[in-house]
Amino acid sequence: MKKKSTQRSAALLALGFFAAAPAPAQSRHPTMQNMPGMSMPGQKPAEPMAGKPEHGRGADAAMPGMSMSGMGMSSSVDLNDPMSQEASGTAWLPASSPMYGKMIMLKGNMLMLHGAAMPRYTDIGSRRGDRRFDAPNWGMAMFSHPLTTDSQLGLRAMLSLDPITEGGYGYPLLFQTGETWHHRPLHDRQHPHNFQSELAATYSRLLGGGRSAYLYVADPGEPALGPPTYMHRLLAYDLADAPIGHHWQDATHIQFGVATLGLNFGSRLKVEASDFTGREPDENRWSFQKARFDSHSARLSLNPDADDALQVSYGFIKNAEGDGANQHRLTASWLYNRPLGEDSNFTTALVWGQNNLSTEGKTNSYLAEADYQRGRDTFFTRAENIQKSGNELQLSEEALRGRKFSLGAYTAGYVRDLTHGTRIDTGLGFAVTADTHPAALNADYGVGTPVSFQVYLRFRPSRMKSTNMHAMDMTAPKAGGGTSAPSAPVKITATTTTAPKAGDNPLTISLADAQGKPVTGARITTSVAMTSMDMGTSHPAVTEKGGGRYAAVVSFGMAGPWRVTVEVIAPGQKPQTQAFDFAAR
Repeated sequence: MKKKSTQRSAALLALGFFAAAPAPAQSRHPTMQNMPGMSMPGQKPAEPMAGKPEHGRGADAAMPGMSMSGMGMSSSVDLNDPMSQEASGTAWLPASSPMYGKMIMLKGNMLMLHGAAMPRYTDIGSRRGDRRFDAPNWGMAMFSHPLTTDSQLGLRAMLSLDPITEGGYGYPLLFQTGETWHHRPLHDRQHPHNFQSELAATYSRLLGGGRSAYLYVADPGEPALGPPTYMHRLLAYDLADAPIGHHWQDATHIQFGVATLGLNFGSRLKVEASDFTGREPDENRWSFQKARFDSHSARLSLNPDADDALQVSYGFIKNAEGDGANQHRLTASWLYNRPLGEDSNFTTALVWGQNNLSTEGKTNSYLAEADYQRGRDTFFTRAENIQKSGNELQLSEEALRGRKFSLGAYTAGYVRDLTHGTRIDTGLGFAVTADTHPAALNADYGVGTPVSFQVYLRFRPSRMKSTNMHAMDMTAPKAGGGTSAPSAPVKITATTTTAPKAGDNPLTISLADAQGKPVTGARITTSVAMTSMDMGTSHPAVTEKGGGRYAAVVSFGMAGPWRVTVEVIAPGQKPQTQAFDFAAR
């Protein structure tokens, strides 16, 4: 792929971004699965809930102002995506992925905080190994501010104290390569991450027909190249080690100067093009570097359903390691996530990356990883195979520098949460890794299979909990109103006078008997709660206005899905309850 073609792609994306007319926010794509009354792609429609109206909403007609996954909240990168689909840079996770973090609402704006820290002891069993205590860590903040009903501004910051906890030399990791220390290439060490690992701003806009477009600018940040970087995949919450194929697959996540344009088709398919600085961070992990925008990439992402995320990407990276060698990188990945209950989840990743260096030619890397969590217990594994040159490994024998070698790393581990679901999950974990290499490398790595182990504590925010989503009535409110059951003794209708929004909303409840006559003198109680997370329950007072109409003021504390449950005791009738769902914007 030539740079001219990438620039042409970016121009087409920009044209679509600014020329397309905005449309109502119904373009959002619901990704929730196994919902009563809903059908998902590739699934048979579920039976409607008993006593609930059946309005037959299709899988491409989400509630206005609402993303049906990610706790009902939109991504800070793209208003069209659920938050649970958001990963590093502009990459996609499966929409069904659990989220570990803390959400704060600030007058209609959203702030999401998450991160992890793993103080540990590692013992790398090889001649090139090491023993040490360290503590890999990172923290991230994502902020979104609605500009209009169809556009959003997002801000992201990712910080790490690795420069302190890991030092300039980084932590020991057999066969790992990439970047430098004291102007010498690092080998068998994972470099520390920069203090400022991402500082980004995004603008996204709904275009209608399920489409959206976005602009992502960052210094530093991540271009559209590769899968979500390993620190943003679920396994990173349980295993701090970077993959040894990191610099073949997802290493361009701290590039000083990134601009990405993307077109999103219903949160299922998107195309992106990036211009960015190819040079990786230098040895000063606290400083900024000059933005050169001398490299480019393009990525095609496909999320066919809530559980799968696939991508293919290409990038030209100029002088990545500062040695004058340019790279052409190809990647492909498949991430799969399967929720197994309110507190259980299974996720896997398959990743391929190829570097084509101007000095060494092509080398390939392969990764497979899995993470199974059930309550307080998590089991995980990672298997890797990669080709690296003797020069990359800085082998002691000069005659081996020009050869390429097949290397393997196979890890298994377990984490037991000591505290779980109480804001902070504190886990005690261990991992064992077996590394394989050809006999030609015995002089550097020793005879046989080196075995390494680590013991650690893991600190992360607890998983954001949802309420019972199976009980959620997915029928759509009409013009700011709820829906009512047609066969009940008293027909109940609840509507807001304007489109539902975050904050106070006047609510009108209308009662009529089987003949359509107004029902007066009824006693009504209400409860208001968010259906996607526990935001508490309020009980606004209801006053009778006459003619079968009753009024209340309901408060939706944040944008997203809300349920108003109305209990009516009409004269001479038994109590009757009806729930109404609203999508606040």
